[in-house]
Amino acid sequence: MIEITETKEWFGFKMEVARIGPSGANRVPCHILWPNESDTPVPFVLATHGATSSKHEWTELDGYTKGGNLAQQYLSAGIAVVAFDWHYHGDNNTRELDGRNVFLPEHFDDFFDRSVLDADTVLRWARQNPSLDSNRMAFSGYSLAGTFGFWLANHGAGFKAMVLCVPGSGRQSDKYHSPCNNLGNLGKVSILQINAQQDEYIPSEEWNWLFRNTPISDKTLLAFPSGHSLPLEYVQPAAEWLKARL
Repeated sequence: MIEITETKEWFGFKMEVARIGPSGANRVPCHILWPNESDTPVPFVLATHGATSSKHEWTELDGYTKGGNLAQQYLSAGIAVVAFDWHYHGDNNTRELDGRNVFLPEHFDDFFDRSVLDADTVLRWARQNPSLDSNRMAFSGYSLAGTFGFWLANHGAGFKAMVLCVPGSGRQSDKYHSPCNNLGNLGKVSILQINAQQDEYIPSEEWNWLFRNTPISDKTLLAFPSGHSLPLEYVQPAAEWLKARL
């Protein structure tokens, strides 16, 4: 179910370049980052990217979209990082788009549904991997990734915790994938919601509404005085919060 094409060192940690899935053509491209050697299964985070980026951001540093800063903190805390490409992003381009914009309403559902199937494929592999602890599984993502995070959690993914950076609520949408329509079955997941007070894409009333209406007992909101691009100051508290819950 996994094809590892390269193993190398990334800032002192082991990194595997892999494709996950039942067949070569449709396997999901992943970067798997491992913390230092452990005699027992380690917790892991499903690391996801925003609308205009890819899994490669999780191995690059120095910015909100460069998730490598956060990946380093997770790994130092003993948490493995499994980063993958949403459909039609990065190396996960399995069908010609014929010039279509997947973010237009008429194409978004197809993009979303295919991406959910890819996430399920990666999670199925991770749950079966003896080196990963499926009882300590987390989700971490930026911007659009929050939409996927709420949907996956609401449909039984089994995350113990989620770190959601600058998510929106979609609260005026009747779309099945909008976060506002995926709050009713979250279970016992813990959520850290990180937003920006001057976000140029997501108004404060929207992300405040999302936090107030997320019906779980363990939830934390951090708001930084920035635009949609969060400052690097968010990285350490996010990693410490997740470590405490895994």
